[in-house]
This record gives sequence, structure tokens and C-alpha cells, in this order.
Amino acid sequence: MKIPHHVFMIFEDVLRKDIRSLLEDVTKKYGTKYGFTTEDLMEEFLPETKTFLKAYIPPPKSKSKSNKSKQKQTSKELCIARTWSGGKGLQCTKHAVRKRKYCQTHRNQIYRKGFLWAGTIYDKPNRVHEIKKKGYKYRQKCIREVRNNKEFV
Repeated sequence: MKIPHHVFMIFEDVLRKDIRSLLEDVTKKYGTKYGFTTEDLMEEFLPETKTFLKAYIPPPKSKSKSNKSKQKQTSKELCIARTWSGGKGLQCTKHAVRKRKYCQTHRNQIYRKGFLWAGTIYDKPNRVHEIKKKGYKYRQKCIREVRNNKEFV
């Protein structure tokens, strides 16, 4: 059972008293019949040197938050280009430039190459999934196809 550390510190004495009282009652009822004393039970079930409940001290909260929930949402303020994202083909997490569709990185990619190799979030099917499944050679083939068709929006 996990008990927060501050609660444990407040109730440790109370819990010890209640358990001691319970053990005394058990000794009164069964001690003579089975040959044990309150001290025997105390040594067995409530040693003074050990804490009988482990205090739970929560780990410190990490300051970095996962971007997974942000990446799954399609936002009108974010760039609409797809990124590799570990082969998942999620939406780019950068903000679009001056109320346009793409961030500066993807605008530069379109300007230099004439297309977005991973496509946009509106493309069906997701090219990144296909590329990851079929491997590097297929990726190169897709890039050549897209470059020949100049299909980037």
C-alpha cells in the first residue's frame, strides 16, 4: 500500500498504538491457550526498529512533457507538412509562417526541391508509413516520383 510520506509521519504513532492494542487483545483471548505473550507478538509483527509500512515518496515531476498529444492534434496554427517522427508521419510541430500553411523549414524545402517528400497531413495515404514499411529504396523511388510530378501541396 502506498502512503504519502507526510501522512505516514502523522499517523505512525497512532497506527503503532492501535496495532499494539489489537495484539494485546489477541494475547488476552488466545495467549494462554497457545503459549505466547504480547511481547512475542510485538517482536514478530511490530518491531521497534523497522517501520511496518513503507512510506511512498513520489518522484520529482519532470519538467519536459511528452509531445505525443500535441503531435496527434492537427492545429491550424501549425505547419501542415508531415515529418518523419520515427516513421509515424506526424504533423510538423513548428508554427506556420505569417498565417501561411508551412513553417520556414518546409517553405525552404518546397523552394529548393519543389515538393515535400513526406507530403502534408491532408494526404491520403500517409506516405511516411508506406516508406517505413517498404524501406529506403522505396523512399528514393517515392521522392523521384513526387519530384517528377511536382506534387507538393
